[in-house]
Amino acid sequence: AVIGKKEVALSRSFPSVNPSHPTQVLAHVGAASALEVDQAVQTAKAALPSWSKTPFNERARYLDLLAVELRNNKFELAAQQVLE
Repeated sequence: AVIGKKEVALSRSFPSVNPSHPTQVLAHVGAASALEVDQAVQTAKAALPSWSKTPFNERARYLDLLAVELRNNKFELAAQQVLE
């Protein structure tokens, strides 16, 4: 997980399995504790004033970059969804 631009190792995880082959573990997914969720929420709240002052065009550019990454990885993402 990433909180406040820092990679954070979550305290728990759970296996994501292929429902048609329950013994096939596809990934281990992080499960945040209540404390980790609170930390992420507080970090987001602290960032909001600065983000709110960021010009619209710059915020839109970040979203456009995210959209490009999602499109570039659409087949991998779709394959993962199908397996889950």
